[in-house]
Amino acid sequence: VKRLNRAPRGVAGTFNYRGTFVPVIDLSDLLLGRPAPSRLSTRLILARYPSGGLTRLVAIIAENATETLRCEPGDLTPPGMVTEAAPSRKRCGNS
Repeated sequence: VKRLNRAPRGVAGTFNYRGTFVPVIDLSDLLLGRPAPSRLSTRLILARYPSGGLTRLVAIIAENATETLRCEPGDLTPPGMVTEAAPSRKRCGNS
């Protein structure tokens, strides 16, 4: 991951994935105010998201990531209210 000068908190940098630069978000830095440590259970997760009619990639650094789940958009439900302290949690199919 190549660091970016003056990147906002939580943005660890970018890296080249199959010829495309992908932004990297560090969840620990974003949510806890400290970068994720380099451990065997710290993972780099690639996720697709829609943006301007295109599908883009984002990489997420997550601590203690030992299981993956595959979710379809229809598997997710809105939390009912929007606050930073109340994320929606619904388990999707294991993958």
